[in-house]
Amino acid sequence: MLHTEVGDGLFEVISIVNGDLMFITEPPGRVRAIEAATGNVEWTFQRPVPERLPLCCGRVNRGVALVDDRVVFGTLDAHLIALDAKTGALRWDTTVAEPGEGFSITTAPLVVKGLVICPSQDLI
Repeated sequence: MLHTEVGDGLFEVISIVNGDLMFITEPPGRVRAIEAATGNVEWTFQRPVPERLPLCCGRVNRGVALVDDRVVFGTLDAHLIALDAKTGALRWDTTVAEPGEGFSITTAPLVVKGLVICPSQDLI
């Protein structure tokens, strides 16, 4: 069992299990790797998210995707981020859209044949 630290958003995550590890997101910008058998936290990655963002659907993050040895997730300020699956270290961070124009990423990415697909949402 793991008590999450969600206090700043909606908890709507679907976990992904790979080997002994389960990967979850906690809004607004946290990813955790958890030992699936024990609930012990292997690593935590915390990304600061701006307080004032024009969001259509609340401060929510719905999960991660796995591609090779990376955990990939989207952020409320429209970045796509890849972490090392074993250590949680940042591998890359790319801007998908401009959050000031109302864009955000709340859905879990989808990986198809090594390609990461991540729709952004906008208010318009």
